[in-house]
Amino acid sequence: MHVECNHEYGVLLAERGRVAALYDGYDSTIHHTMRGGKITRFHLKSLPPASAVPALDAMFNSEKNKIPAQRTLSNIVHDFLVRPLEA
Repeated sequence: MHVECNHEYGVLLAERGRVAALYDGYDSTIHHTMRGGKITRFHLKSLPPASAVPALDAMFNSEKNKIPAQRTLSNIVHDFLVRPLEA
């Protein structure tokens, strides 16, 4: 069971990294509006920062247990699922 948990958490961290890289690309693309303004491509703001999802070994090998909240992990999954709808 621990092996499966470790694997799935690693997949979740990797997916968070892929979504963050995609969102960084969105932020670097500037669109000009009809009224002369500048905006970036829309993306959800719910992706948790990298500091909110520590590496697996850092979760239990520190002074305090840094286990991420369920909502933090859910937001990663949510952004992964919504990403194809933005295309």
